[in-house]
Amino acid sequence: MNSKLAPQKQPGSFIGSRLLQRLTDPRNNTADGITQTRIRGMLSLLIALIPITLLEAILLHAESARGYIFMPTLTGLLVSYFLYRNGKYDAGKWLLVAVLWLTAPFAFFGLQQQLSFLLVVALVQYPLMALLVAQHVLARKYVYGLFVLTIVFLLVMRVSQNPTNSLLFSLLLGIFVASLSIIFAILSGADRQARRLAEADRAEREARYRAMTELVSDFVFKLRAQPDGDLIVEWTAGALEKVLGYDAQSTPEGSILSMIYPEDLPHVKAEIEKLEQGEQRNFETRIINKDNNVFWLQVYAYGEINPATGKLRAVYGAAQSIDQRKADQRALEVSEGRLRAIIDSNVMSVILMREEDGIVMMANQKAMTTMGYTADEFIGQPMIQKSVSLKDRRYIQSLMRNSDHMQDIEIQARRKDGQLLWMVVTMSRTIMDGVSMMLSSFFEITARKQTEDALREQQTRYEMLVNSVDGVVWIADAITLEVEFMSRQIEALTGYSRERFMREPGLWLSLIHPDDREHAAQTRIEAVQQSKGGFQQEYRMISADGRTIWVRDIVSLTQTDNHWIMSGLSINITEAKEALIAEDEQRRLADGLRSTTALISRTLNLDEVLDRILEQLQVVIPSDSADIMLIEGRAGRLVRSRGYDGNKTMGFDIDDFLFPIFDMPTFQTMMSSGKPLILDDISSSPDWVEFGRTSWIQSTLGAPIRLEGSTIGFINLTSDRKYAFTKQHALILQTFADQVAIALRNARLYQRVSEHADDLQTQIKQSTSELELERQRISAILDSTSDGIVYSEDTVIRYVNRTLGNQTGYSAAELINQPILMIYHEGAESVSAQKALETVLQRVRTEGIWRGDVEIRRKDGTCFSASLAVSRIGDANSTPVRAVSTVRDISKEKGLQQQRSNLVAYASHELRTPITNLKTRLYLLRRRPEHLDQHLNVLDEVTERMKRLVEDLLDISRLERGVIPLYTRPINLNPHLQQIIDIQKPEADRKGLTLIYDEAPFPAFVNADAERLAQVITNLLTNAINYTPAGGIVRLVVAGDNATQQAVIQVQDTGIGIEQEHLAHIFQPFYRVVSHVSGTGLGLSIARQIVELHDGDLSVSSTPGEGSTFTIRLALAEPPLNGVNDFFHTDIQA
Repeated sequence: MNSKLAPQKQPGSFIGSRLLQRLTDPRNNTADGITQTRIRGMLSLLIALIPITLLEAILLHAESARGYIFMPTLTGLLVSYFLYRNGKYDAGKWLLVAVLWLTAPFAFFGLQQQLSFLLVVALVQYPLMALLVAQHVLARKYVYGLFVLTIVFLLVMRVSQNPTNSLLFSLLLGIFVASLSIIFAILSGADRQARRLAEADRAEREARYRAMTELVSDFVFKLRAQPDGDLIVEWTAGALEKVLGYDAQSTPEGSILSMIYPEDLPHVKAEIEKLEQGEQRNFETRIINKDNNVFWLQVYAYGEINPATGKLRAVYGAAQSIDQRKADQRALEVSEGRLRAIIDSNVMSVILMREEDGIVMMANQKAMTTMGYTADEFIGQPMIQKSVSLKDRRYIQSLMRNSDHMQDIEIQARRKDGQLLWMVVTMSRTIMDGVSMMLSSFFEITARKQTEDALREQQTRYEMLVNSVDGVVWIADAITLEVEFMSRQIEALTGYSRERFMREPGLWLSLIHPDDREHAAQTRIEAVQQSKGGFQQEYRMISADGRTIWVRDIVSLTQTDNHWIMSGLSINITEAKEALIAEDEQRRLADGLRSTTALISRTLNLDEVLDRILEQLQVVIPSDSADIMLIEGRAGRLVRSRGYDGNKTMGFDIDDFLFPIFDMPTFQTMMSSGKPLILDDISSSPDWVEFGRTSWIQSTLGAPIRLEGSTIGFINLTSDRKYAFTKQHALILQTFADQVAIALRNARLYQRVSEHADDLQTQIKQSTSELELERQRISAILDSTSDGIVYSEDTVIRYVNRTLGNQTGYSAAELINQPILMIYHEGAESVSAQKALETVLQRVRTEGIWRGDVEIRRKDGTCFSASLAVSRIGDANSTPVRAVSTVRDISKEKGLQQQRSNLVAYASHELRTPITNLKTRLYLLRRRPEHLDQHLNVLDEVTERMKRLVEDLLDISRLERGVIPLYTRPINLNPHLQQIIDIQKPEADRKGLTLIYDEAPFPAFVNADAERLAQVITNLLTNAINYTPAGGIVRLVVAGDNATQQAVIQVQDTGIGIEQEHLAHIFQPFYRVVSHVSGTGLGLSIARQIVELHDGDLSVSSTPGEGSTFTIRLALAEPPLNGVNDFFHTDIQA
């Protein structure tokens, strides 16, 4: 292997270098222990000095009251103690020496040299103690200076000749000797302890060094430089024998360079030259040991330079065997090579970089190709700083701050050419040779991101389009009702959030009005079962705020992976529905008021008037019962009633019953307020008082009958449904109550006229005035009828009602003061229209009224047929001509009239042919009597055809007028339909068809008119036989639908089928798809109406070229005797 002998590590990076440093740096390793010992000694000394000083202060105070002289000393000793305790050793020792020595000068000069022998002894004691302490803690020069200073002070000090008490002096002298002895003992003990620690540390170091040299592969050496440049071994220490096979006694003589591996010798000499320049070197080399084996060594060395010559004098160094490390390194390089090959062949980009600065240490070719760089441009560069934005770098740092791994993070990076790339990055932190590295793998997803952006933009446009639609767009599973998509308009429609509909699949169905829910669900289920392409339906929903909303669904059905998916548009048609309902109510109200008003004006028969009012009232306001109650004293009596029959009675004779109205809160409320009262749910109303068997009543509506400011009675409606009445119903009921009041008043007036003839004139005037007032009120009510009303003066419109505006699309403001010809279909500029208007005005002026049919033009340009009645107001000579015109839309009536015309024309055409045949055969019968049988057969056939035509015409007429009788009874469909099959079988055989009958596997009973039902089935079978070519199949199927409790009869054929555009008109009278098959075009229309009379349904589904299926649904009935109850064993074929 080619050796790299360049410096690999910094000095001191392996055990040998550190061992060399310890040997060449004679530092005392026990300094800390000795220092601690001396500190403990000083603390002991201070603890001894403090009580000694305190005792001497007490003695001086006893002798001459001068104990205060030692207070600064005592304070200084305490401060020094605390300094030592807190690690302030230098400050503590200087303070201690100073305090002890300055005690004497302070006392001597402070007392003005008036000293006793006792004080002199004390003063001499403290400088001597200071000297003892100083020689242990201070440098020698400071001790000498302090000694000289002490001698000078003692010579200067003069002692007083008046000694004090000898006892105190002796005691003080004893303290002096004892204190010096204690100080000496403490300081000497500390020195001895320090020396013992030093000896123990030296022995421990020697033992540790011996153990270390035996365990490691390091050794130290000193080489002596020779004049010729050779190096010889002067001494060695450590694991020399373990590494090279030499011991200290057998170290090779001569040049150490002879042991260097020949290939490494030039580099070693170069390293020695650098040692001569004063550099410390660290390098690797191979050496030949005693057994001629080659070992790798790592050498740390520095040179000693001869100051006189500037040449290398000696080399100190340490060496360590790295043979095992080199073997590991070779294995690692092999492994790295294999890893490199794997990484370069990886489809992902891989980068290894330093975490500290982002320098790329390694990268595979895929990474460099992706980023557009060459290896020289990529390796060794901080690519993350160059390519990744600061925002993304901070994001990566935040993820890696508390984790060593992140996975699948999307960032953007810039290629060398400036192009921005989207990448998915996975990054892990790892430690290599003590350096934190980041291993990153990534792959480019720019194309995918562009696709996602395009899809997101398309989705945004789609949502904008969907949200612009005036309705709710949705997609849901047809079976589970799980919503896949729903537009935001659902929130405005229902008040519930779109997210809630997505989360709760059954929410939509639960919001449908209870009366419509089953039908809406059944429509959906039938569409799926019959594989319809779509369906439409209308129903009511309850919004979050309790409003009732009318909704129209337009739904398409698609089948995907055995799942039916509904795609629909739900439109809010509440306004249109409410308008239709309001228009119908207004029409019925107007008709009822017109009828009752006319009756009130025409007759004074009170019973007839009241009966007609109740009859019209139940037409305008749907209810189960209605009655009129008049007050008699403190009770109420029902004078007229409707609907109290069958199961809905009160359980007693209501004609003779007196109701205690003053004990019934409902009547009390109406009397006091004078207004109608609605009880939406009597079960929760405390005001309801039940009489007899009235548990069937669930809600009521009542209005007071008031006459001349007093309540004289009530008009009441009841229903077996809760919440059956509205506030609008209450207003209508009050109007009828006012009419009852008018009728009652008229009856009373009539009675008064009969009884009081003398007051007749006064009564007539009063009733006439009030009647005129009522007529004016009725006129105002008629203003809201369903007929358009126009008041005009000459040819200018002065007033229109709301209905005319609805009919024409104009507002009242757009029509008032405009020419009346504005709404004429030819326009105001038409000359013929102007002439026609002049003719009408002339008739109105002379005759007072004109009636006719005209074409009215709407604002949008469309026209409709109207019946126009123009009545004059005022006399014939008044100017201008004032007139009131009523406009009634008769478009539907004209349609019916056209249908009747078609009927007559068709009947005439259909009858003409057989009549001609009759005349022809009668002529031939006279001319050729020998062919009598042939002529009679033709006559029979023609007569039968005329009979069928007449019967069909009669049936369609009866059905339209609702006078056709039905004789229903329980019929078992299986045998009944078998008879029809037996009749039709010969005709099918004659045409080459297969007629199949699949009867129900149970007795399927229905309540039906057997003859009429046979008519329907025969018509359907005949059509199937006529429209199925030879070789086809006609099938009659009877089954049961468990979900709807219905019997299902299907007539299926494999005939020519019916085109989609014909299916909507197939049941209309006279409508025929093809003309080459004989028929009247009335059969299917008659069949559907007969089925509907049975409360059933007749529908058709067809595929052109494949055949048609006609389906009849009838409610199942119980068998007349002990029948089979389990009817439902089969399903309907789709």
